[in-house]
Amino acid sequence: MAVKPKAGQKAEQKPDPKTPDLKSPQLAVRNAALQLITATLEEGEMLDERALPKSLQGADRARAMTLAKQVMRWIGSADQMIDKFANTPPREDVRMILRIGVVELMVMGEAAFGVVDSLVSLAHAGQHTTLASGFINAILRKVAKEGAPIWAKLNHARHSATEDGWRRMKTDWGKAGGLRILKAQLDDAPLDLTVKSDAADWATRLGGAVTPTGSVRLTRPGAVTSLEGYETGEWWVQDAAAALPARMAPPANGKVLDLCAAPGGKTMQLAAAGWDVTALDSSVPRMRRVEANLKRTGLTARLVTADALTWAEDTFDLVLLDAPCSATGTVRRHPELPSTRGEAEIATLSALQKKLLPAAWARVAQGGTLIYCVCSMTKTEGEDQAAAFLSATPDATHVPLQSDEFGDPDLVTEEGDLRTKPSLWPEIGGMDGFFAFRAQRSA
Repeated sequence: MAVKPKAGQKAEQKPDPKTPDLKSPQLAVRNAALQLITATLEEGEMLDERALPKSLQGADRARAMTLAKQVMRWIGSADQMIDKFANTPPREDVRMILRIGVVELMVMGEAAFGVVDSLVSLAHAGQHTTLASGFINAILRKVAKEGAPIWAKLNHARHSATEDGWRRMKTDWGKAGGLRILKAQLDDAPLDLTVKSDAADWATRLGGAVTPTGSVRLTRPGAVTSLEGYETGEWWVQDAAAALPARMAPPANGKVLDLCAAPGGKTMQLAAAGWDVTALDSSVPRMRRVEANLKRTGLTARLVTADALTWAEDTFDLVLLDAPCSATGTVRRHPELPSTRGEAEIATLSALQKKLLPAAWARVAQGGTLIYCVCSMTKTEGEDQAAAFLSATPDATHVPLQSDEFGDPDLVTEEGDLRTKPSLWPEIGGMDGFFAFRAQRSA
């Protein structure tokens, strides 16, 4: 016999058996990835683990971030598949759910039943997608049954770029070169380490290999903080390409200013090489990371939080400017970039770089050296900036790299500048895209 609630007491609310349980691991992971992807595309922000719900922990947290990254990496091809099977274009919120399903089925090899069932349940839980659950069910079932041969024929490299991004790629690197870069960016990046000494020994200890330029590369690293040498600060994480601009410095002899220094990889390289380092960045939180990295590695540098355009305290024997840029050379690590970096932002960043170069040059002592670098694949931010600066600066002498300076002539342009591409080193996992040049001030 049911017990009636007392006066003023609410009846106990029983869960609706038709309402999906978003706390179940399968739905929680997919829901977290969906929210992260939606926020990234709508707000143009980078994928950030901190945006995941705190209730998601451990392996589930890692799976949600992996799923979000894979969707952003393959979003163009996923949309091609959705449009192939949908009679009418779906609403954007429905498309978001379908993208997850396509990527799980076609890229990650998840079982069709689990994917379809979970995403239909996720649609039921949504405020505006409940009525679309049947549509989502039908499309994903078709993808699971008929999609593999269609997926195999798609030009995934081309679909990974926006129209503007593809136009830039063709302009800067040609159609074939652009497609090679885009194809390489569809792969996850390995983990590279810069070690204080004896790269071969650390590669053996950690089960990795030494790259042609001297970094230690790990393909299955596991938790970075659990690796040997982390606690004692024997190495730090730094892509092999990102480690090259600091190696363009002359032998350590005096003071160096590392501009836009955070998170501190180049600062640590310069300190380990024997320079008296001043590291400057405008971001307080990012400078805290530099401080923590220096403490862990036992290296020292003077830290300054200031605007690189206006800070003027001294001149230096070496100034390294790692300028803010579109970061389009790091798409392997940040697959959301093609969807969040548009022409307007690249133009804004290029204008800032044009201001930063003379500001950095003003800090170079007579006879000193400037190194400028960006982790960008656009010549607007790299080669064009170098040419314009050298043309406008009479007392700056270009100091070209030697073709064998890094042991790989493919890293050096005809002009003697550093230009790395994700499509280089395909046999060992590629590298980030970087540009760097160096100049010397007349004595």
